[in-house]
Amino acid sequence: MAQKTRKHKRPADLPGAIYLNKNRYWWKVQLPGETKLKARPLKPVGSQYATGNYDVACEVARNLWEMAIYKAHPKKDQISVSNIASLISISPNGCYARSRAG
Repeated sequence: MAQKTRKHKRPADLPGAIYLNKNRYWWKVQLPGETKLKARPLKPVGSQYATGNYDVACEVARNLWEMAIYKAHPKKDQISVSNIASLISISPNGCYARSRAG
């Protein structure tokens, strides 16, 4: 049999691998603050099972990644976000550098 071709392009902003397991998407990744790789079901909020839609899976993975980065931040107890300027000042890479690049 011919080998299946990949239908979806891997998101560049997400580390790890998003893969299908019994028609449900999982994400194998080592999140910030963890020591080992771990496979996670990509379950949307309020869902009991992992999603079968690739675009939804990418969005759930992106949300998990952002939450892990926030939790692993060394000053997470001192962060109070009252406006966009305070959020930009604590971001590790800075939004200014990204906005100038593209």
